[in-house]
Amino acid sequence: MSASIKPPGGPGVVGVEGLGEVAPSAATHVGEAAGTGAAAPASVQSPSAALIAKLDAGEITREQAIDGMVAEALSALGAGKLPAAQRSELEGVLRAALADDPTLNRLLG
Repeated sequence: MSASIKPPGGPGVVGVEGLGEVAPSAATHVGEAAGTGAAAPASVQSPSAALIAKLDAGEITREQAIDGMVAEALSALGAGKLPAAQRSELEGVLRAALADDPTLNRLLG
């Protein structure tokens, strides 16, 4: 005996607060789903992926890639609002974590 449980709104439709119901095929059109009328680019590259691509192309050094990743993380975390001592401490923690990350080390070579 099997029971079929279906989410409200039918199969394959997800309710997102503020966006209403969004069909899975709309995931490729994030801007349209958000009501901006603009489609999202087909391939959006993260800042870290862009840094790794530049490193692979020989445009930057390993240290420059890590510097860029730390700067991006600090920016994304809103670290500019921190006092200088705390921002410096956070930067050191991030830099140490990136330096010791085995996956990142394989990517950076």
